[in-house]
Amino acid sequence: FEVLSVIKDHPIRKQSKSLTLPRYVPPDKDGKYKFLLFCEVYKEKLDPYRGVAIPPDSDIVKYLQGALALKDQPVAKKLSFYFDYLENSDTEISNDAYKEFGNAGYKEFADAAKSFSREKVLGWLNSSGTANFKMGLYASILGHCGKNEDAAVLRKMLDDPEKQTASGIDGVFAAYIMLDKDKGWEYLSSILTNPKKEFLFRYAALRAIRFFLEFMPDLLPKKQLVDGIMILLEQEDIADLAIEDLRKWQIWDQADKVLALQEKDSYKKIPIVRKAVLRYALSCKGNKAVDEFVKAQRMKDAQAV
Repeated sequence: FEVLSVIKDHPIRKQSKSLTLPRYVPPDKDGKYKFLLFCEVYKEKLDPYRGVAIPPDSDIVKYLQGALALKDQPVAKKLSFYFDYLENSDTEISNDAYKEFGNAGYKEFADAAKSFSREKVLGWLNSSGTANFKMGLYASILGHCGKNEDAAVLRKMLDDPEKQTASGIDGVFAAYIMLDKDKGWEYLSSILTNPKKEFLFRYAALRAIRFFLEFMPDLLPKKQLVDGIMILLEQEDIADLAIEDLRKWQIWDQADKVLALQEKDSYKKIPIVRKAVLRYALSCKGNKAVDEFVKAQRMKDAQAV
């Protein structure tokens, strides 16, 4: 191999401009690829243990050198760097930049996203060439740097059947509400109340509620968010997840409605719903009806033994 660029050097290389691998690699006679080689030092020798084929015009060297230069910088500053590579033509680069956003905490992401290019993000969201799995991230970015008028772009995505079950669609729900609180919540509620909608689409709406409870508790009243969760108690395929959220967020003032599920067909024929109700009851303290329910369940278990 002819060494064209060095991203991270080691004295053992001795500035050599060529590298011989102890294994056969078929030659690329057409010049379609260059190779990014990963090496380690083993027994006082340079040992190339991985090679990645890259296009000759790839920005991989610039990208990796830039990333290394920022390794001790704040996360928000790093994300600003990775943002510029999210739609790079080299998929090795664009996918790596995408993963860096997945590794960041929400606070750092929110601080960085406010300064990102709104026009660039809108271009990605409107492009048919943008991968569906990236849409949630791009929508989330737009939720922090966009304007009220951009909500229409997100609504169009949510109305597209091909995107409704895509990864990250909960980010689109959340961003829609961030940009247009009233219309966004009205739309999300309409999805929650329609059991005919795809499970994954309704579950994405529930995940959006979780996001607001955890990261933006001041954007919407907590009662409004809880009311959204309560809608799902009537739907057999998702009731257990709604009950678990009530338990996680310690929403005990809905205990009577949770216990009332005992009269529903979903409780009687779906074990996972019964287990969710019992877990909720075991965590809820100081409610007489709940205490009696737990006592009755323990007696039932004892008699079964």
